Amino acid sequence: MIHAETYETFIAYFDVLGYKAFFEDKENDISKFLANSLSLVEDTRNIAKQSEESISIQYKLFSDNCILVIRFDDSSYRKAFQQLVDKVAYLQMKFLKDYRIPIRGAVTKGQIFVNNDIVFGSGLITAEKLERVEAQYPRIIIDSSLGESFDLSKYKLIKKDYDGKYYIDFFSLLKVSNVYSPEREEKTAICKMRDSVFYLVEKYGHYDNRFKDREKIEESGKTILKYLWLLMKYNEYVSERKIPVHIRYQIGVNEKFLRFEIDEVKKDTWPVILN
Repeated sequence: MIHAETYETFIAYFDVLGYKAFFEDKENDISKFLANSLSLVEDTRNIAKQSEESISIQYKLFSDNCILVIRFDDSSYRKAFQQLVDKVAYLQMKFLKDYRIPIRGAVTKGQIFVNNDIVFGSGLITAEKLERVEAQYPRIIIDSSLGESFDLSKYKLIKKDYDGKYYIDFFSLLKVSNVYSPEREEKTAICKMRDSVFYLVEKYGHYDNRFKDREKIEESGKTILKYLWLLMKYNEYVSERKIPVHIRYQIGVNEKFLRFEIDEVKKDTWPVILN
């Protein structure tokens, strides 16, 4: 009989939104998508090896779900939590900016067992439930119970949302040293993120009037809310930093279904400053 036991970890569990649509629309990019995922795994492992404390990091990707697990001891407790937040924020930003794929999930703490064949434990069940029931939007929420161990308001990449839940603010990873004359890489990164959000809102921010199935109409309404949240968070980010590339929009009413949707979506271009 094989002996195995669970161990205490921080766990990030998330769902890749629009996964099926990606494979339908971007068939030629699948190998690139997979290669990017594998490179992120390797980056995570390399960073873990360079840590001062001994922190074990494991990563699993299965279909449209991912799990990132970080083991810790008493001496590495806070360091492990910070590393998990950093890795998840980078993953969110990378997927959205480069592949137009948003992520929804949760970070929690709990018992888990992971090897090459199986992921098992109460911590995984808790994380999956948080993602499915509470996350709602394209965000990674922080389990409220972790607020007993950490002052979440003091973490640079963690913000409090409209509904009181704490979530990872991956937009904050994007830096602009000077909004009037940014570095080329900074400007490119911001514009790619703007284009990704714009693309998703344009594609999923309104109803398909051909819908007749009530279930599809209800699901579309939930999808519109998801991308409205993403759009508002992007605009909030650029407004706070006075970056001149907003996405303009109006909230309209679909006359057929008498439900709101996102209308007149337009993206700002970076103004040319003449000397």
